Amino acid sequence: MVNTYITQCVSKWTPTHAKLAELILNESGKVPLFQRYRALFSLKGLGDDMAVGIVSQCLSMDDDSDLFKHEVAYVLGQMGNANAIPALNAAMANVSYHAM
Repeated sequence: MVNTYITQCVSKWTPTHAKLAELILNESGKVPLFQRYRALFSLKGLGDDMAVGIVSQCLSMDDDSDLFKHEVAYVLGQMGNANAIPALNAAMANVSYHAM
């Protein structure tokens, strides 16, 4: 299944954003977790709207571990970008997520 977010945004991304998105979103299912964490913190360092959008997509992925989603939410909050607020609100409202 193709991630429509990536399809819609890839033309706007820099090569750095595109590579980090490939790693963190792990559509191939073959990216080791440690590389996904590195990509997460690299995107945090970028801190721009594109990075927030990419990181926000991780919160809606069903197959991720609760610990990784917790770290994603933490990083989104730490980015200090107001564009992260809708994704964080949606994550908090989702009762199926772990309470962590």
